[in-house]
Amino acid sequence: MYPLTEGTYLGDWLKWETDNLHSRDVIKVVSGSDLSTGTVLGKITATGDYGALDLDATDGSQHVAGILINAAHTESAGDALAVALVRDANICASALVWPVGATAEDKAAALTALEALGIVAREEA
Repeated sequence: MYPLTEGTYLGDWLKWETDNLHSRDVIKVVSGSDLSTGTVLGKITATGDYGALDLDATDGSQHVAGILINAAHTESAGDALAVALVRDANICASALVWPVGATAEDKAAALTALEALGIVAREEA
């Protein structure tokens, strides 16, 4: 029998939100992205587009702006619309998709930024 590997599901990381019309926004994802649900997002200042949090960037995407609700796969030449959690929710931080190489300190700083948006990490049920 072959092993089955499953991806991340919304319920793995999102534990509670206010009415989803309040907690979520439709966003534009930068072209060339391949992001899964639970990806911590940054927002490019010049364009307003969202992408995966990039701790080494200087274009605004180094600042936490939300968490991706649905997977977003964009072609290299185009943008895509997606839905992001941007305010007032409880999440499980250990199930989020963090940037490669993110340290415990990086994650703690990002969680503090999320808390400023009203998105609170709770590891318990």
